[in-house]
Amino acid sequence: MIAEIHPPSVGFYGKVVYSERKCDRGVAMLLDKNLFSDSPTGYVNELTDVANLNARVKNKCTEISINLKPGETVSDERFVKIGRKYLNEMGYFNNPYLMYKHTDKEHSHIHLILSTVNYDGKWTNDSFSREKSFKISRNIEKEYGLNPLEQNQDQNINLSTNGQNLDKYKCKHYSLSEKAMLSNSFRNGLKRACDNKAKTFFASYVTEDDDKAKISKILYSNTFNNNRCIDLLGEEKFNFIHNYLIQNGYCTIHIKGELLKILDNALHQDTKDNYFEYLENSNTEISMFSKNNKTQYAYRIKDYDYTIKENGLPKNFSYKALSEKYGEFKGTFIPEAEQKHIIYNAIRANLNESKSLQDFVSNCRKSKVSCTIGALDNDFSKPILNFKITGTKNAKTFTGEDIFKKFTFANINEQMTAKEPIIKPLTQESYVHNYQQHPNYHIPVSGGTGGGEQAPDAIDLNRKKKKRKKQDISETIDT
Repeated sequence: MIAEIHPPSVGFYGKVVYSERKCDRGVAMLLDKNLFSDSPTGYVNELTDVANLNARVKNKCTEISINLKPGETVSDERFVKIGRKYLNEMGYFNNPYLMYKHTDKEHSHIHLILSTVNYDGKWTNDSFSREKSFKISRNIEKEYGLNPLEQNQDQNINLSTNGQNLDKYKCKHYSLSEKAMLSNSFRNGLKRACDNKAKTFFASYVTEDDDKAKISKILYSNTFNNNRCIDLLGEEKFNFIHNYLIQNGYCTIHIKGELLKILDNALHQDTKDNYFEYLENSNTEISMFSKNNKTQYAYRIKDYDYTIKENGLPKNFSYKALSEKYGEFKGTFIPEAEQKHIIYNAIRANLNESKSLQDFVSNCRKSKVSCTIGALDNDFSKPILNFKITGTKNAKTFTGEDIFKKFTFANINEQMTAKEPIIKPLTQESYVHNYQQHPNYHIPVSGGTGGGEQAPDAIDLNRKKKKRKKQDISETIDT
């Protein structure tokens, strides 16, 4: 059993209408409620009235889906008991709710739509709700004899939202929700097509003025998930356009699953070196960046030029989790990004301890980082410092500027003589370099989630780009 807590929202209308439309199509039914009303309009009004008893609460509506394992079924009466038991244990025993059973997926599941404010006007605290939900779900499995969820359980998930099998992959369902993977794939793919000015696409598939208006509505609204797009365009047209977007690389819903399969297999390796060597052999790159003084990983599949940061993946693939699991590198294989990271920390530590350039070179060697003096384009009037990790079979040579723009021969030599620090002295709190101190080391990633901080002029430039982008999309649709 998997209980998925959906992001909270302000109102109830969209969630109630979504389930009621499924009821009209015969793929859903209202199983239970504790409301007095007997119509969809009455449900929305009553839920809203109770939620408005507490004006300080912003997100008054929450939705929870309880999903059984594919092939597992229980009676409607038993599903009602499971739903009520879950709500009571979560602290929603006095909150108005609706319980719908949906039958349009391979697995049996119910949707609970409820107010976060109870009948007494008190807000139900949802702190640590996901941890609490996990424990409650395990207890319900034992009490009602449901198939238990194993922590490393793999499940085949159908990437189609409308019954058509587009692709399949395995992923940890409790770590990456199906909703996050699928619900916005159509809109995101459509947006990429418009950003790339796919005029032939619109000329071939979007010809009528009514369709152009619908496409514009989807693009300029953040609330259109796949189900709303189906309602707006119709199932046949949605499938036709969605297939086109997938086949032409505008939808990337399958790539994340492929990356997860590679990472899952890599996690079976016994050392950190073997983990990253497996990724390298699987055509997957690793890069590093710092945010809020925390070092993080970003993974990229070279075949798709698709990058995603660790916060978009299960926690066991994060920098912190892998460091705790494997510890230090053994020296057999260290990825390029990690080599830079290790060399940077060694240079920074030795700068503050060395009294001369010769002393600095000697201290670097003690840190298992060789430091040699070379020349730029064989011009010995322009000396450079070369750094390389010793004892690693895939070690690469980097210049000081490759590691950090201030690590030039001139700067380091000047610090040794004038004792003017290049950067602030190394402390325990600043051991991991952050974005402000080390901007060149922040590796931009594309196609993934989030990013580092931006300068004000960069933000203004992004705003201008977005403005131009909207104009381009409008021109493309009108073409």
